[in-house]
Amino acid sequence: MMTQRMEQGHKMLQILTQTHRIEIANLISVPDEVMQSVVGAISYNPDSIECILQSRKQSTADLKKIDASSKVQTIYSLLTSANELPGSETRESSGKIIYPDLGVLRDHFKPFDSVRTADVTYIGRERNKPSIVYSDHLKGAMSLSLIQVDSSQFPETSRLVSQLKKFDEWKRAKLRDAYVYLGDSQREYFEQFDTSKLQIFIQEDMGEKLGLSESTVSRILENRFVEIRAIDDSQKLMRSKDLFISQDNIKRYAVTPQINNIFQEELSNGMAFSDQAIANRVKNVARRTVTKYRIESEIPGRFDRQREYATGVVKTPYKLSSSL
Repeated sequence: MMTQRMEQGHKMLQILTQTHRIEIANLISVPDEVMQSVVGAISYNPDSIECILQSRKQSTADLKKIDASSKVQTIYSLLTSANELPGSETRESSGKIIYPDLGVLRDHFKPFDSVRTADVTYIGRERNKPSIVYSDHLKGAMSLSLIQVDSSQFPETSRLVSQLKKFDEWKRAKLRDAYVYLGDSQREYFEQFDTSKLQIFIQEDMGEKLGLSESTVSRILENRFVEIRAIDDSQKLMRSKDLFISQDNIKRYAVTPQINNIFQEELSNGMAFSDQAIANRVKNVARRTVTKYRIESEIPGRFDRQREYATGVVKTPYKLSSSL
């Protein structure tokens, strides 16, 4: 693994020589382990990075690529915004500081995509808020603060590393706040994994509470996981985004057991029902809704199911899938 990470670091350095700007939308979704590797690789070879950054800074051609009206921002302008970091100075830097685009690093860090570790562990408490145990990274144990670059010798590289550190601190703080809000909203579900206890809570609600746009909330929680322990010690590892519940989710969780019972009946009797027939037996569900749920769960249509029942191919009943 160490050799693999070193190779990825070298690839990162090659990419740095070909790109010129960090886009905040890409940086938000960079996995924590990749950020660690990126900052480590930058600090490991500061002289090369300094040459690149100085060259970009002095390049008239590169400066012309920055459009002041563009929605693309450098992380510098975001992190010094009074709206994002209370108490900090508001400073405009568009067109002054140019850094590499880290979004292109994703293809070189695919091994990390398969690692699922929880940001937090929610421990359900009966009729009370859950206990929240943060991961070492969110608590700051894996902070980038230990990585240092000599600012007198490598000023631009030191500035880049400093900004990446600030971004990491900002992101961890926003995630901690996000998980507190999620824990409060879905605390009853955490007690016994009862989907009937889920509360409607969408990304727009989270954005209002955190002072972020809905799209930023979506990116900051992309591919992140939580562990939940109910009061009976049963456990689940699930995507953080699955705790956002819409009205459609509530409806689906309510009718899923009824529809699954119908699929059980189908297998027992060897007779498949049409989507309309299923809808007629489930209260307040339209045929198109049954069709949507069935397709999303990769359940074949009536005629294909009927053929499978007749040939004995299916041994267990079909079930609608659920993220919870």
